[in-house]
Amino acid sequence: MSKLSLLLLCLFLSSCVSCSNEGRNTKEIKQLLGRHIDFDDDYRVIPDTMLQPVKQMLDKDTIIISYIDELPCTECTVKMLKKWHEFVGMIGKDIQLIVVIKEECPTEIETLILDNHLGPVLIYENDKFEKRNGLGVLAVNKTFLLNSENEIILVGEPYGNRKMIDLYSKIINN
Repeated sequence: MSKLSLLLLCLFLSSCVSCSNEGRNTKEIKQLLGRHIDFDDDYRVIPDTMLQPVKQMLDKDTIIISYIDELPCTECTVKMLKKWHEFVGMIGKDIQLIVVIKEECPTEIETLILDNHLGPVLIYENDKFEKRNGLGVLAVNKTFLLNSENEIILVGEPYGNRKMIDLYSKIINN
């Protein structure tokens, strides 16, 4: 399957899965596909023992970005991070998962991230990551699969959605 066919399949499937507001969802996906995601060094990382330049994290061919602009409850945040790590482990390839949080992380969540080995989590304050990458208008789509050029090639939340899990797996393993 050619890369163009795969990209079109990704767009189609991403637009078909899980959103009651399909028009806005489809528009967001179209705006995001192919967009370059850029990082600067103005972040804090949890745990700080994993402190490494973002550029080193981005050296991998497969990168998943999960951008959290508003933290849910403590239990929900930790559950979500655990599911992400399970998903990355299930794929079976060398994948860099980068979780980006928009705001300062409460101490109890930070402690649970450390206790459960759920890092690295990057924290950008004052909407810096959002503004740098033009993500301020996103309503739903805050999870991206990036290619080796840091361009978005797939948009959508994989866990809890079998079709998206299969799509992520297919693209990552090709």
